[in-house]
Amino acid sequence: MSVKTLFRKLKRAFRPPLHRPEVTRSYQVLGSDYGGWPVIDGSLTPGSRVLSFGVGEDISFDLAVIDRFGCRVDAFDPTPKSRDWVGHQS
Repeated sequence: MSVKTLFRKLKRAFRPPLHRPEVTRSYQVLGSDYGGWPVIDGSLTPGSRVLSFGVGEDISFDLAVIDRFGCRVDAFDPTPKSRDWVGHQS
């Protein structure tokens, strides 16, 4: 093993990776298994505004946020498939 490889291994062992959060927050996943997203507890109120991008054909997250918090959700997806799907909803 080279000195460079050994140094890299030691460095990784003593310094946590950048993508690992040091703070944990409680959250709940809203929406379906396919279209659900996590929401940090206490982060939304009735006065909040959520911007939801890439909704596709699953707005379960958006509807759950409106139902649970009573806040405004603006959903965006310019794809023809999504526009057609939204147009056929009642």
